[in-house]
Amino acid sequence: MSKKKKVNIQLVNVDVVMFLSRDDYHKYLHKKGVYDVEMYSDGVCTSLVKGTKFKLVIGIEVGKHKPLEIKGLIVHELSHAITLLFKEYGFNDDELRSYLLQFLYIEFIGWVDGVLTP
Repeated sequence: MSKKKKVNIQLVNVDVVMFLSRDDYHKYLHKKGVYDVEMYSDGVCTSLVKGTKFKLVIGIEVGKHKPLEIKGLIVHELSHAITLLFKEYGFNDDELRSYLLQFLYIEFIGWVDGVLTP
């Protein structure tokens, strides 16, 4: 199973990339030339802008958490991702926010379950 999962939000052509370890998250950012972002807790969401391309990168440290706690962290970080997206594009609509959260959660959770299930 892949160490990362990428989902595209077609409405604005923005990729959301998720990693399930601190190390993989940092390695990806370093490949993108970003060295000043730290993961101080067990979840983080970072926005990257290169030219006109906006991207969201999420890191979740799953190692010490139970499956339900991991799912809670995922929803928490997806909420931050949507907040960053809304700020970038000037969106302010609760229904759109809810649909995006639902869409992203469904897209990521199957992958996460597959990675965590032996």
